[in-house]
Amino acid sequence: MVTRYKPLFSFTTSYNLAGIGIISDGITLTAPAFSLGTMSDLKLKPQFKGNVANIYFEGKEMPANAPVDCVPAIVIDTDEYFYLSIGFSDKEKIKNLKFHSTATIAKDIGFPVLYNALISVSGGAPTVSIQEDVKIITPVFTFTVTQAQTGLTSAYAALEIRDEKNALVDLNIPPTLLNDKSIDGVSAIPEFAFSVDASGLEPGIYSFKAGNFIKKFFIVSDAEILDSISLVRVLKNDFLEYKTSLADTSFAEFDLLIPQA
Repeated sequence: MVTRYKPLFSFTTSYNLAGIGIISDGITLTAPAFSLGTMSDLKLKPQFKGNVANIYFEGKEMPANAPVDCVPAIVIDTDEYFYLSIGFSDKEKIKNLKFHSTATIAKDIGFPVLYNALISVSGGAPTVSIQEDVKIITPVFTFTVTQAQTGLTSAYAALEIRDEKNALVDLNIPPTLLNDKSIDGVSAIPEFAFSVDASGLEPGIYSFKAGNFIKKFFIVSDAEILDSISLVRVLKNDFLEYKTSLADTSFAEFDLLIPQA
């Protein structure tokens, strides 16, 4: 049997500037090390060139005597995320681009921003959408929330952490005491500060809840991502299909256009 690589999906990004139009100059698309490792384990081969990423699946031509199909070496039959990071060789360019819907959200989540790329229904179009309720952060940080935000009246607050499947995550973080006005000053805003070390968690979105207050973080330690403009996660689900027929040259094409500010 002959080994063949067929496209599974591609991702392209460009941006729009007044008086110039749609361009891709200065954009770099890469994949973080942990995602490259996952792709390799699942017999996927990525290729990157400027603002384009092409992801191929490894397969075998069958039947061997008169092949008509390319059968994947490994079939991904559960939901799996593949991550790409978007960078700019000249970050001055991003000053003219609109990554956030409002200045408040821009201040709240900053950079990198998180995009989701997926096909949501059978036969549906590939879509890319920004997720503005998530801040990408390093695994070790201080989670601070005011007493007013929590709605709590007690002197202590506990922190509840859940993953995207709503499963509880235990990081052994003890309840924390309301800040001490004798140290922080009588005018200090009453707040709780939790010391978080999530180094052992897999990259992904986690919800942090204290009282009534909930904040979502994407936990990641990869410095390459944290230095990028955006993190994209492409969801391989049942609707992102292998095009196994050798006669079928189509594949899922995700396209992100960053608008001008």
